[in-house]
Amino acid sequence: MFAKSKYRYLLILLSLIIPLVFPAQILAANCSGTNTYNVLGQTLFPLTDLGPTTYTSSIDGVTYTGGLYPDGTNTRSSYWDAVGQNQAANIYPRDSLGNRDDQNGKIVLLSIGMSNATGEFKGTQLPWGEVSQSFWSQATSTPNLNPQLVIVDGADGSETADKIQDINYIYWTSILPKRLNNSSVTASQIQVVWIKEAIAIPTTADTISVLAGYYESIARNIKTLYPNTQIAYFTSRGYAGYATLGFDYNPEPYAYESAFAVRSVIGDQINGLNNLNYDPNLGPVTAPWITWGPYIWSDGLGADGVRGGIAGRSDGLEWACEDWNNSAKRSDGIHPSRNIDDPIDNEGGIHKVGAMLLNFFLTDTTVVPWFTTFVPNPTPTPTPSASPEPSPSPSPSPITSTYQISEGVNDVNQDGLTRLTTNQTIVWAGNGSSFDYSYMGLRFTGINIPQNSLVTSALLEGFSAKTNQSATASAMIYADAIGNSSIFTSLNLPSQRIPTTSQVTFNPSTTWAINTWYNFGELAPVIQEIVNRSDWQTGNSLSLIMKGNSPIATKRFIYSFENSASSAAKLTVTYTQP
Repeated sequence: MFAKSKYRYLLILLSLIIPLVFPAQILAANCSGTNTYNVLGQTLFPLTDLGPTTYTSSIDGVTYTGGLYPDGTNTRSSYWDAVGQNQAANIYPRDSLGNRDDQNGKIVLLSIGMSNATGEFKGTQLPWGEVSQSFWSQATSTPNLNPQLVIVDGADGSETADKIQDINYIYWTSILPKRLNNSSVTASQIQVVWIKEAIAIPTTADTISVLAGYYESIARNIKTLYPNTQIAYFTSRGYAGYATLGFDYNPEPYAYESAFAVRSVIGDQINGLNNLNYDPNLGPVTAPWITWGPYIWSDGLGADGVRGGIAGRSDGLEWACEDWNNSAKRSDGIHPSRNIDDPIDNEGGIHKVGAMLLNFFLTDTTVVPWFTTFVPNPTPTPTPSASPEPSPSPSPSPITSTYQISEGVNDVNQDGLTRLTTNQTIVWAGNGSSFDYSYMGLRFTGINIPQNSLVTSALLEGFSAKTNQSATASAMIYADAIGNSSIFTSLNLPSQRIPTTSQVTFNPSTTWAINTWYNFGELAPVIQEIVNRSDWQTGNSLSLIMKGNSPIATKRFIYSFENSASSAAKLTVTYTQP
């Protein structure tokens, strides 16, 4: 008894001494770490921008190429997306035992992760969180949120990947059961998880492959404990260049490299490796279907290290020191901040990540069917034999509409900070003389898609204007994030339009023949984001922007409206009305 008391007094004494020796101020964010070059002496490029360029890890010495998915692209292949949509079709309201119950059942979306994850997802588990700015608060304020969806924050401080990869760890046996009970849901109702994990204090032994192994164990744990889980969305770490100097909680480049671990897990599942089977037709199911959630890493404030300058990612995403400088968390540069911590734009990291999560859950093709208002496909109620069976109401049929550029001011190029060309017979996608300011803008008018329609396909096509086009042009395609896009002028340039969060990479690998239609990729998530906007109305205009991101001048050419109306770019959208 005396020994226990002695240790108890020692702990109390230490708790009084440590704050004096190591005051809270010592954990000040390193706000000079505005980009990875300032932190590591090496510029790291987001996986979405890395492309065929290689990155060699200083930790494991392995060389990697870019892209969020194993094929080097930033979007799911049509095959993998179709698999995901098939998984999503199995997500429906369930009772406490897991049986389908379209009237009273629940769909549980559960977060899995450590302190950053809980802060961004809901913010109530730790004292530095801010629930009103989190994903949970933003999502539950969404007008068309599925009323049978229950969002449960299962993430918790210090519960890192190296710990929770063990299915017998307290996180799985005690913490999560209590969270589910507090939300009045059961393990059988969990059908979707969002995972954001890391190794707390990594060493050189904690390579990308080690972290990927932890991720895969976590995925198997989820399917074992929550067998109705259909989909697991992974998000890798955000930018960690502002971490307090000498503070080893997952700094760069470990935060950056966690994305390669996510990609490795997805590749293993696609290739049938490491016991991650999601398909009952292929044997025992051991894991949910795995894909990316939002990818949130960018190289801080970019090469110039200033807000609004050369962004740390081609889509304009920046991370300022204030985004990770949570004063209630001793400003350690690691944990996302509250709005009050960022007086410059009054948006901290919690709200910023929460908004990215919400946009993903409102637009991704595997999410839309269950996240927003659920429309059940009920089993017909038996009726007496003397009465005829009622005919089931037909489901809305998909509608396909094609829109074509209808004026010369609606297909333009910008090459330079202010140089806009509107009257050429040919327009191009890629890079002209300017690396930072090479844009093609295409404005489509009279879009008769009702608000909140479900967009299942959106193909942008151009009529090739030159023979044997083989240039390795590269661009990011996004939309002007507004409900009714205005015409392009020298005062309203493509570069000045606010980009949608959803973006698609254009990086053609085939040679184009002249006078042939070619498509620029599947843009359904981009169009979905626009028609989901509160300011969208049937008949409005939308603009698609292609921003060149190649380090050299390289283009693909298509005919404009000035050449002929029939050869102008066109957008074909397939959608179902709400």
